[in-house]
Amino acid sequence: MKPPQKKTVKMSSETPWSEDKLLEALSPGRKTDLEVEKRLSKLGAEYIVLFVVDSQKIQETKTSILRLFMKNSLRGTLVSIGMPGKKILSQLKEANTPTEYLSIIDASPAKENGKTDTQITVLEEQEDLSILFSEVEKKISEKKSNGFLVFDSINALLVYNEEKGVEKFFHTIVSKLSGLGIKTVILAIDSKKGENTVKTIGNFCDSVEKL
Repeated sequence: MKPPQKKTVKMSSETPWSEDKLLEALSPGRKTDLEVEKRLSKLGAEYIVLFVVDSQKIQETKTSILRLFMKNSLRGTLVSIGMPGKKILSQLKEANTPTEYLSIIDASPAKENGKTDTQITVLEEQEDLSILFSEVEKKISEKKSNGFLVFDSINALLVYNEEKGVEKFFHTIVSKLSGLGIKTVILAIDSKKGENTVKTIGNFCDSVEKL
């Protein structure tokens, strides 16, 4: 007697994929794009959201956030504490992300030589939060509506500043943003170091999203 044959089930080409299965089939960058868009789309026209991200994914997440805003032709500002502005523009262009509507406040310690870019405002002092606040306030007033603001990141600010100072800085920024219609994303690395500060700042936000 022949052993029973295993049945093979053919899936119809019209069988719908679940959202999880679809995400598994995509490239890491595209998966992040879709996940970011999904999280932000549920927040409405105006929001302040904290994204807590694995250290290996924070640059990819930042690029996805900026790509989404640029795709929708929003004008806005990236505050970069850890990476020079010129390097960011170069990475975005390599990722085929338009940058003409993007301004960068570069408060990173590593400054790049060469021609000054009109899209970049370079700050020399990472420890002076009052100067950083002044520049952010200026950008906010220029973008009053239909704009965005991205901070990269809480952890980078904590390298140069005390926890209480960073918490006060973000509390003041959040208060200033209220009612301006600006989409604001604050990035933080998912880490034990600075965890309490990240939690405190999360309390100022409309939503905390863990990626």
